[in-house]
Amino acid sequence: MKLSKKLLLIAMILVSAYFIVNVISNPAWQPDWWQILVVGLVGVVNFIANFRQAFEIKQSQDNRHSPVCQDCGHVNHVDSRYCEKCGHYIIEWSSPMSNKPVQAIDNSGGGKSAGDKSFNVNDALPIVAIVIAAIVVVGLVVLVIVLKLTGAGPTNLPTVVPTQEVTISSLTPTQPLDPTTASTAIPLAGAQESDTSCSEIGQTYISQKDGMPLLCVPAGEFTMGRDDAGMSDQKPAHVVYVDSFWIDKTEVTNQMYSDCVSAGDCALPTKTENYLDRVANEAGYGQRPVVYISWDDAQKYCNWVGRRLPTEAEWEKAARGTDQRLYPWGNTWESDRANYCDVNCENDGKDSSHNDGYRWTAPVGNYPDGTSPYGALDMAGNVDEWVSDWYDEDYYTESEIDNPTGPLGGDYRVVRGGSWFYEYFRCQTTDRRLSGQSNVTSYIGFRCVVSP
Repeated sequence: MKLSKKLLLIAMILVSAYFIVNVISNPAWQPDWWQILVVGLVGVVNFIANFRQAFEIKQSQDNRHSPVCQDCGHVNHVDSRYCEKCGHYIIEWSSPMSNKPVQAIDNSGGGKSAGDKSFNVNDALPIVAIVIAAIVVVGLVVLVIVLKLTGAGPTNLPTVVPTQEVTISSLTPTQPLDPTTASTAIPLAGAQESDTSCSEIGQTYISQKDGMPLLCVPAGEFTMGRDDAGMSDQKPAHVVYVDSFWIDKTEVTNQMYSDCVSAGDCALPTKTENYLDRVANEAGYGQRPVVYISWDDAQKYCNWVGRRLPTEAEWEKAARGTDQRLYPWGNTWESDRANYCDVNCENDGKDSSHNDGYRWTAPVGNYPDGTSPYGALDMAGNVDEWVSDWYDEDYYTESEIDNPTGPLGGDYRVVRGGSWFYEYFRCQTTDRRLSGQSNVTSYIGFRCVVSP
């Protein structure tokens, strides 16, 4: 076998091994377009090269059984010592391919002389084996690619135990999940957050670390930002792809955060006197979202419970869904679906026509009609929420298409969702605000997410 064909075969084996190892080690892996192109080119070239070699052997076989008359040059197809055209005796013949003399066929015994170089079927076996191997390898790789692109391949499934229950709703991605009727999944016995796969709207489970219900946001594309916004940092609207993830149903509460403080893993919220006593003894205080928390404090808590802060893209998808809605519940503002700056607020921009009864924060989940398409509560109002991204006003003009994570650095972090302190338009799903990483206020809290 020529060196070039050996190199092609080696390249085919290496490419195939790369694909197979990636699929085995990570069932969720999907090849990029250039990887598909490379394996396709290598496979096609390898197949063509080996097919051509097999064809040349067959052609050589045909030619070597056709003696050439040394007098008239006629290629004879009759097994005879005499030329079928001129009748001269054929002493020796040559292959038209090589023009090298070959000893004449011995007609008397039907066999070949010791010097005969005519075709032997054993010579073709390696070539045939290579062609078959190339076809099998290419077919295997193509099958893997098809399975990964169509989602028909293996997936990361949760470890099923007798006490596990996953509730699935028949809602579509643009339908809100009714928190008053949806059942709650039983906590996974001994399972960590990353043990549960997320594939359909309505899947829920409860974190055993802090008791937080988590909601599934399936993988897929959605439109981030808007072109008709008054704020330039929301432009342009652009389609991004986000992997599946689980998001906290509500903002992290004082009760949850106080457990981290008691465990010695989280710092006390600043500007809050007798915090642990208030959580333990003040009615309703434990169910309000924790505030006076810096970005680092929020990240530390999420790490403590085995989760993380959401990216800005994850947060917006969980709040907005896939139909570009302006508020978690739809495109029209409804003042009774969020805790915002109403008549009780001290801000100059307050809405004096509405009174929700709360001057500051409200208990989490207090506005069930404000649920997002995936069932998340308080994505509009109550408190702004830290996300993991650095803030850049022009980031949307250069955002990644797949799983954007924001700029590499900056002076401020992004907060999302609006709060009791701001006007209603700050509750829009596309609204972006900035805040210093160490900033602590009475209107910024957070929620966490975890990837399957």
